[in-house]
Amino acid sequence: MIPESAATFLKVGLFSILSFQVAAESLSSKTFWFKGGQVGNVDRQEVYAAWNANDPGSVLKPGMKVMFFGRADGCDALAADGPVTSQGNPHFGDAFNLTGIPLAPEGQGQRWSPSADSDRCDSAVRHKVGDSFIHLNKDPVSGGIGIVTITGPDKAGTRSFFRQFDRSGKNGTGANAGIEGSFTSFRFAWQRADAVRPWANDTQRANRRIAEFRSLQTVASESVGDGVGGGRENVVQAKQEFIISLINRECARRNGPQSKSCVFQYVFNIAVYRAGVTDWNQERWFKNGGLFFDPAQGGLAVIHGPIGQNGETTVDDATQLSLYTSLGDSTYHTLFSNKNFRIQITFDQLRNALKIIAGRLTKQSPHNIAPSEMRSVFGEKWDDPDQWVLTTINVAQEVYNPIETRRAYIGGSIREIYVGAAPIDK
Repeated sequence: MIPESAATFLKVGLFSILSFQVAAESLSSKTFWFKGGQVGNVDRQEVYAAWNANDPGSVLKPGMKVMFFGRADGCDALAADGPVTSQGNPHFGDAFNLTGIPLAPEGQGQRWSPSADSDRCDSAVRHKVGDSFIHLNKDPVSGGIGIVTITGPDKAGTRSFFRQFDRSGKNGTGANAGIEGSFTSFRFAWQRADAVRPWANDTQRANRRIAEFRSLQTVASESVGDGVGGGRENVVQAKQEFIISLINRECARRNGPQSKSCVFQYVFNIAVYRAGVTDWNQERWFKNGGLFFDPAQGGLAVIHGPIGQNGETTVDDATQLSLYTSLGDSTYHTLFSNKNFRIQITFDQLRNALKIIAGRLTKQSPHNIAPSEMRSVFGEKWDDPDQWVLTTINVAQEVYNPIETRRAYIGGSIREIYVGAAPIDK
């Protein structure tokens, strides 16, 4: 995987969904809203948490997910669905400084960290707990979800048993080599009548419909070290991402929900930090958006890019087609607290993304790709705004750190998420 890409390693759940029915959460045919750590699944003990999650019955089930991805040193190289613990992480006490969210008292939240207490791990490491963690505080004012992702040794030279993938990558395939990631995921049931349809503004013509993706996020701590010279082997990078997965309902019913031609992702870069980079205006690879097919997600199409200044539109680097527009804060390269990221995607911009994907798959220019070719990839209703349904929301952190002796980390939080039809201007 190219270090500067926005690739993630969480396999997309094509079947799933979460229907929230508590306090500050609401779900209708148009919107999803999470605010202030109010997650009913925690109270109902329905949160699935694991490291290197690989159990479809759990991963693809509707609900909130907490997942860590990396290499578990001292454990079977192919170990999956590793256990987590709420005890023993040495960094829990510093949760507020690391994430911007105070650690909740017992019974008023939850915390998760990778644990080696598994029969897939050597007895010598089973007492160990990973450095990375995710915690949730349900306080309606100061609450939210905090995420910490740590790689490399501490000042004493001690390394966590759970660390970034080595050069062999995930399952020895080379995918995600050098990466450790932490994900909070909300999964949704696209088959249901009340599934979230971001472009389902029935009062507007299709070409005037606009979806809005909004979040309130923080990066309270990060370190990637100083630059150590050029070359991919010396790149160290940390990222925070807001990830949206969508499926075309008619396409999935025709081809099956596991068909990669019916689903794709948007990955919005909330924050990016890279060792040795001081002037991001000079980093051409970061200026525009793009498309890649993520090998760690079975070749899933991913539209990714930076978030521009308020009013700025991000375009695809290869085609210059418009992808999405920022109406809030832009991608950060410094620490920040409780910033509003507001992204709007018109239905025409969605169609641009679909044309870029179909053009790459059929080896044609997306500027003049025929409707018949679009239907061959995404189905008969590829351009029906009511057919594009939300399947997954991820707030993710990734650290790319191929230097085993370097400490690199990122910590931040999410306080609010909104996905739905954009307000109509009067």
